[in-house]
Amino acid sequence: MEIAPQDKIGEHRQQVDRILRDIGFPEALVTDESSFSDFPLDDADYRRLSCQYGFEVGRLDIIAAVAERLTALGF
Repeated sequence: MEIAPQDKIGEHRQQVDRILRDIGFPEALVTDESSFSDFPLDDADYRRLSCQYGFEVGRLDIIAAVAERLTALGF
């Protein structure tokens, strides 16, 4: 088994850690290819995250991309 790259995850580590805490999986291993669909979240979780972050967060969103967006917004 080969783990996917973690370059983008590393660039936005603080935001990734925040996301993982916010979804209830603070110790999860994520890669640049990990998406929210990798976690057992429901519609209420996506609504809460969207409200909390100020932009739409969906099941197919890549965690590294959301972390990058959070960085750009100053989170």
